[in-house]
Amino acid sequence: MNAGKAVYGILSTNAEVTAIVGTKIFPEVAEQETALPLIVYQLQSVAPEDTHDGPSKLDEVRFEFLCYADTYNGAADLGDKVRGALDRVSGTYNAVNVESVQFNDVDIDVIDAPRRYGQSLTFTFRIKRDNVEIAQGTPVTGAMLGDLYNVDVAGVTDNQILSYDAATGNWVPADDAGGLVDSVNGLTGTVILNFDDLNDVDTGTPSDGQLIAYQQGEWVTIDQDEIHIPINSVTGLQTELNTIPTDLNDLSDVSIVGTPTGNQALIYDGTANVFKSLPNFTNRFEDEAEINKQGITQFAERVYTVKADGDGIFIDAESDTPTAGKVIKRKIYQKAGFLESGAVIGDFTLIHTFADDTAYSAT
Repeated sequence: MNAGKAVYGILSTNAEVTAIVGTKIFPEVAEQETALPLIVYQLQSVAPEDTHDGPSKLDEVRFEFLCYADTYNGAADLGDKVRGALDRVSGTYNAVNVESVQFNDVDIDVIDAPRRYGQSLTFTFRIKRDNVEIAQGTPVTGAMLGDLYNVDVAGVTDNQILSYDAATGNWVPADDAGGLVDSVNGLTGTVILNFDDLNDVDTGTPSDGQLIAYQQGEWVTIDQDEIHIPINSVTGLQTELNTIPTDLNDLSDVSIVGTPTGNQALIYDGTANVFKSLPNFTNRFEDEAEINKQGITQFAERVYTVKADGDGIFIDAESDTPTAGKVIKRKIYQKAGFLESGAVIGDFTLIHTFADDTAYSAT
């Protein structure tokens, strides 16, 4: 009876169980002097489901699990983890095919000298006997071809034959001597094709939003920004593109007057409701301000002129650090009238005096 191998396979790979007992999972009886907590599983009974024409292919095996711990809570917790690991489990464990596991009952034992607690749980395992062997040398009567473990006759119909399916290791019904389908890239059985299974498709590992494009003899994945469509091939697109503005003067609210020259700017004309290229009056006379500054005083730091057709500003800040033993005096002069290169400081009116050593940035 191999059911015990399945029991150990399930419990020894369950993280919640091994977190409590480690590898202390024993069949029938624990090793002497093993420290708690631990688990002992014991075979109670086996109920085969015999068939009329052969041995049982399904056994119901009853196990008892003894979960020992030093405390009541410890035994209860361990029992809860064992139940969680086993209840309604199915699959193959240690080469044993477990169809299902059903929880039956639970009880608590108390053992003295020394005091310890054990939670006893019972489960019924349904074990599929996939490798049943028919005894040799004794005639077997009533056996059918479908009773063999590597023969699957499900769905067989009139005039079908058996063909060996290497993928599953079973003999299965087929329609002709050709057997199962073996014509699509070597796939057999019920063939389910993916896009990438086609010979002229190489999708690699596609990501969301990618497209398929034909390149150098095969279909491959590309990103959306890699699409190249000839403009002339799109109806009306070239005509629309030809109407897109390419020059400033193409805009409906811009009117270039004549040929623009240096220092002109776009200025909004409220009457015509358009921007027009007109002379730029901002700092138009910077050079004139620099030239005329020379005659006023060699220490003039900032000259600003205003005319009807523009202004001019020239800046030449002096140091904020005075010569030893001296102070810096900064003043503002103003003159109404034309600024000429022959103007001197006496031609201007003093309108403000800053405190001694005031920094240029503060003025």
